[in-house]
Amino acid sequence: MVDLTDQSSFFADDDEDGAQDADETVYYDLTNNKDDDPTTGSEAQINGALFFTDQPDSSSGTGVIQAFVRLQDGGNDDTPGFENGYNTDARPVYHEENTSPSFTTNLFLSAVPIVEIDGVQYYEFRLDINQLNSSPLLSLDALQLYTSDVADGDVLGPVPGVSWNGGAPVDETGTSFDDNTTLVYDLDGAGDASILLNYSLQAGSGKSDMFFYVPVSNFGGANPETTLVTLYSEFGATNTLDASDNLVAIDDPTAADDGVTEDATSIYGVYTTNDGFEEWSVSKVLDDNFLWGYKWNDLDGDGVWDVGEAGEGGFVIDYEITYKDGNGAKAPIVTVAGSTTTSDGTIDVDGDGEVDPAGYYIIPVPLGAANNTTYTITLTERAREDWVNTYDGDATADRTTTFQFSENTLEDNPEAISGVFGEAVQFNFGNFELFDISGTKYIDSNGDGTISGTETTTLAGVTIFIDDDDSGNLSEGDRTTVTDENGNWSFTGLGPDDIGKSVYEDLTQGGLDATYYQTVGNGGLVISTTSGEDVTGLDFGNVEYGSIAGTKFEDADGDGDPADGDSGIPEWTISLYDGDPDNGGTLIDQTTTDENGDYSFDGLALGTYWLVEETREGWVNTTPVQIAVTGTGTSGFDITGQDFYNFELFDISGTKYIDSNGDGTISGTETTTLAGVTIFIDDDDSGDLSEGDRTTVTDENGNWSFTGLGPDDIGKSVYEDLTQGGLDATYYQTVGNGGLVISTTSGEDVTGLDFGNVEYGSIAGTKFEDADGDGDPADGDSGIPEWTISLYDGDPDNGGTLIDQTTTDENGDYSFDGLALGTYWLVEETREGWVNTTPVQIAVTGTGTSGFDITGQDFYNFELFEISGYKWADLDADGTWDEPVTAGLEGWTIVLDDDANPDNGFIASTTTAADGSYSFENLGPDSYGGALVGITIHVYELQQDGFTQTYDGGYTFTLTSGADYAAPIGEAVDGNFGNHMMAGANRTPGFWQSQLGSSFYDGILDNQGDSNGDGSPNGDKDYEEEGWSETDLLELYGVDLESNDGNADNVSDNDHFAIWDPNESGTPDEEGDIFLTPEELHEWVSGGEKGGGRDFVEILERDLGAAFLNSINNDAIGDDPGGDYAIDPDIADSYMAAIQFVTTVSGSKKDQKDAWNDYGSDAHNELSAFNESGEAMVEGEMVQILMDGDDYSSSFVQNYLKVEENIAAEESALIQPSIADSVIYDDMMLAQINAAV
Repeated sequence: MVDLTDQSSFFADDDEDGAQDADETVYYDLTNNKDDDPTTGSEAQINGALFFTDQPDSSSGTGVIQAFVRLQDGGNDDTPGFENGYNTDARPVYHEENTSPSFTTNLFLSAVPIVEIDGVQYYEFRLDINQLNSSPLLSLDALQLYTSDVADGDVLGPVPGVSWNGGAPVDETGTSFDDNTTLVYDLDGAGDASILLNYSLQAGSGKSDMFFYVPVSNFGGANPETTLVTLYSEFGATNTLDASDNLVAIDDPTAADDGVTEDATSIYGVYTTNDGFEEWSVSKVLDDNFLWGYKWNDLDGDGVWDVGEAGEGGFVIDYEITYKDGNGAKAPIVTVAGSTTTSDGTIDVDGDGEVDPAGYYIIPVPLGAANNTTYTITLTERAREDWVNTYDGDATADRTTTFQFSENTLEDNPEAISGVFGEAVQFNFGNFELFDISGTKYIDSNGDGTISGTETTTLAGVTIFIDDDDSGNLSEGDRTTVTDENGNWSFTGLGPDDIGKSVYEDLTQGGLDATYYQTVGNGGLVISTTSGEDVTGLDFGNVEYGSIAGTKFEDADGDGDPADGDSGIPEWTISLYDGDPDNGGTLIDQTTTDENGDYSFDGLALGTYWLVEETREGWVNTTPVQIAVTGTGTSGFDITGQDFYNFELFDISGTKYIDSNGDGTISGTETTTLAGVTIFIDDDDSGDLSEGDRTTVTDENGNWSFTGLGPDDIGKSVYEDLTQGGLDATYYQTVGNGGLVISTTSGEDVTGLDFGNVEYGSIAGTKFEDADGDGDPADGDSGIPEWTISLYDGDPDNGGTLIDQTTTDENGDYSFDGLALGTYWLVEETREGWVNTTPVQIAVTGTGTSGFDITGQDFYNFELFEISGYKWADLDADGTWDEPVTAGLEGWTIVLDDDANPDNGFIASTTTAADGSYSFENLGPDSYGGALVGITIHVYELQQDGFTQTYDGGYTFTLTSGADYAAPIGEAVDGNFGNHMMAGANRTPGFWQSQLGSSFYDGILDNQGDSNGDGSPNGDKDYEEEGWSETDLLELYGVDLESNDGNADNVSDNDHFAIWDPNESGTPDEEGDIFLTPEELHEWVSGGEKGGGRDFVEILERDLGAAFLNSINNDAIGDDPGGDYAIDPDIADSYMAAIQFVTTVSGSKKDQKDAWNDYGSDAHNELSAFNESGEAMVEGEMVQILMDGDDYSSSFVQNYLKVEENIAAEESALIQPSIADSVIYDDMMLAQINAAV
């Protein structure tokens, strides 16, 4: 077998990175003997080929070699030695090849020997190197094998691209290798590689320094007879190896520790060619001049080549041939020595074209110079470990034989002196391979005299001997051994003389015969084998003596089996029989139990045994009184536990309790019992009360009992049956549910077999509407029907499972009945528009006590509600919301408060929409942080400047579930708020050009609101820029005095203002009626013709004209359709006094003085205040009743403008009165006038 453990290799780490790269050369070290042993060489495996410095056992070899290429170039001082070349018949040669055909020639593949190594066939090539003894190292740097089937001359030419001596590639002509050859092996196929050789390992010419093996498979299907082999090689290119090459050891590919030192310094040196030639050769296959013989395996070792005994390959035969080389007296005596190896049966050894049989070998014989030379030949079979020679060609089997023959016989009849296949004759060698014998010492467990596969127990320390003297007993000189710890024994290196001898065991050694007796190999085991065949399975068997033992017990639990509580009975007689006592068994021994009840019988061979116990009055046996002992058929049986049992009767009793906490146990505090419950022994093991079961009933104290029970009752179960009397509807069992097993010992009564029950429980509650939302029950809270309540077995938010569900009845009540002890959670349904005022989940407590009756698990909910109403403009300030239902006020604040005082804040507020509506939605206990709970809630509006509240719809309420309240539109009720805007805005005459209110009349007809006065009809700004009314007041309120036809549609004829028309005739038909044209009214307002009010009449005329214009302008906004357009009643008395003055007082200013002082001054003061600031005398004090239109920035004016805009947009009809409605006196004023008149 090829051993590569000595392979040593290095790579040149050119880039010094510590890693082997593809372009870095690998050096295979074959310079050392393996393990420094000079008899064993180095080895390597490169790209599938094997390289050896020592010839392997499987090498071919006739002792004669045939050179096929010799190279030589020793170099000189200037050029290091380098040589290369290849084998060829062609001449001239191109490299350093020797030109002699004896050394450089063509080579046919058939001339190359085939050898087998580790089951693989290889072609064998040999290399002989020659170096100086002082410089023996040499590198093989290129090695290539080519095959070709063309003639010699066509393989001319150098290997392409190859150079030597550092020069350029050879430039000779000739057909290149690439064109006509096939590369079958390349040393550099996997990267640049070199083999390092050492001449000193095989010093001398003619010796093979390296053996080169290429797998036959590399050559494909090449025909050896027609295929040429060309070997190209290079030597010396490595030159020198030293530290500069950065050599790194490569891990051994086959072994971690091979004993070879892989130190790069070990291969430092010069590897150039320096002396003789390098020669490649093959072992020569001879055509004639050789003798032959055979090596056979002498299977029976008798020295006779028997039929069936085959040749044996791989044996080395050394030979020495001596002859006189010539006829003269001085002819030299020549000795030729060599060795050959017997064939393995796969190669053609003698070159006759046929594969020779295994064991065949040939020896070449040189032809001497004399006529009919006489040869003396000595053949020596090289010793081989574990083999002995049985025949060597002569009478003595000493592996050597010597005889003579003549040259004539060699040439004419070599068969006469060569070996003959199948015969023990000269030139043949017989050998016998030593063998071992072994076996095991087993325990023959069943004593049947055979060792079966299941009998694996062995016996150590037993003496085994080869009966060399054939005495049948262990004698002096007999070879002995002792079984090891596994019972194994062996004898090794036995030869043919040992065949037929017997092997024995000897139990007397160590006194083993007292413990064992033999059953296998009793007469010895005969050694029967052939050459090299180890004998195994020489096994011996023994049986160990056995024993039987047991105990006589009081069977405490009556089960017939041992238990900790069972005690032994002394002085009880036990008898041993060799069979069934009732069927002829014979008593063979008898004993009595000791103080522990134990007994035993020892020293028993394999057999059948019965045990019989004594019987005694007053005891019941729970095991048979006879035992047929089993297990006595096994070696070393140690039968124990052959026990006998007896038992004493017992009673059982218990109590039926209420398990108050349902924990499945009866504690000392649980003393309530239950009478009338059926208790039974489950005799048929059905788990239910069946016919035939023994029964009893608990007494008034819950107690029960059964008496006189025996061992058969142990292990049975006692149950309660609640179905008897319908108790299962009220109770469920928690203790003894699966029955109570009767567990006792002999004569021991059983008490405390107690059963426990739990009474089912219930949970109940009510679903309330929480009227006041405070989460507490109150008399006003009523139950809510049809509300779903769910029951869970745990927290629903943490894995609790729904186990039941119900809905509340007409009173809001619910309940869950028939509940076992456990954990319960209640969950109420959630509904839109409702909020819970108690938790929606209740973790029920108190459900851990038998018969629990949990009530009061109540839920409270509050139905959210909404309040709403309106804010309207009470145009006529009468506190009622008149038809049509319009004029809502936007932007007013409505509040919720805990009092009626906005100055200290309020809870919540909202503002009215465009239609005046407002609302507070989803009111409940959580609204505004719970601020509404438990208080009286005030609803009111926040006042605004310029308005008078005419209807206060403020009200109070308390938080009440579902109490929606919506004040209806169009009604003056709680929740609606009416406000009347102060009229206005009044203007001081002379400042009417301000853009406030509707247009004021400036006394210029068709001026359409232009306030710039006479002489400027269109004014410097038109009314659109000034924001005045588009329609002249005369067109709205004027009276047609010319036509007087009552035609209200003839608006264009209106030409007078009715300043004073008490009887509303529309004509000046009464004395004192005042109808003024626009020009006259303008003159009044201007304070007379010349202006400024030169006397008291003109002053009051100015007051009257301004008051008239302010009143009718203001009344154009805010009064109901068809209503009155009147002088404000607060100034009616002053207005009438001024009418009286201007219509009755005349003369000079002095003449007017008395009347002025009497009442005119008072009338002027009030009318002037009314016109200038909107004030009037109310109950003796000047009070603001109208806005001061001159103060544009006041909140009065701003509110006025806002409301005016809204009302003008929504209620345009209010500023479009008809002529029929053009009166300025309401009922109140007329009454005052009449009273004055």
